[in-house]
Formats: sequence, C-alpha cells, structure tokens
Amino acid sequence: MSLITIIVIVVAVLAVILVARAAKGQADARRQERARLEREASGHRQEGDANAARARDLSRQARSDREAAREHAAAAEEHNRAATDAEQRADDAERRVKIAGHAAARHDEEAARRERQLS
Repeated sequence: MSLITIIVIVVAVLAVILVARAAKGQADARRQERARLEREASGHRQEGDANAARARDLSRQARSDREAAREHAAAAEEHNRAATDAEQRADDAERRVKIAGHAAARHDEEAARRERQLS
C-alpha cells in the first residue's frame, strides 16, 4: 500500500467519524429539544388544568353570589313594602292626632263656654 492510499483511507475514516459524530450531535440535540418541549407541554397542561378547576370554582361562586343577590333583592323589596306600609300607618296616625287634637280643643272651648254660662 502506498502512502497516498493510507492517507486517503485515514481521511475517509476521519470523515466518516466526523459525519457520525455530527449526526449523533444532531440526534442528541433533537432528543433534548423534544424533552424540553414535552416538559413545557406538561407544564402548560398542568396550568390549563389548574385554570379550568379555578374557572369551575369561580363559576360556582358566581352562581352562589347571583342567588344571594336575588335573595337580598327580594328581601329589599319586602323591606321597602314594609317601610311604605309603616309610612302609611304613620301618616294615618298623624292625621288622627290632628283630628283628635282639634276635637280636644273644640271640646275644651265648649267646656269653657259652658263653665262661663254657669257663673
């Protein structure tokens, strides 16, 4: 074998080794990228699940709050009706107070007149 043949064989073997290492490096990089993407996807999946659970909880809370608001509104309506009724009764009582006061004054005047007639 000549020296040139040996050099060509050595260069060819080195080229094959370099190509194999480059291919292995690319495969390793792809595996690492795939593992990174899987971790990220898993993290996003967990975050999505957590947010979905939070949304369900908030939805239940919103329904509960809406029901409480309806109950409070109904109670407020009832209180408003009761307040209106009480106001009406107070107005009626005040009218009767005036009437009774006028009647008392009239009877007092009449009693005084009669007492003057006695003297």
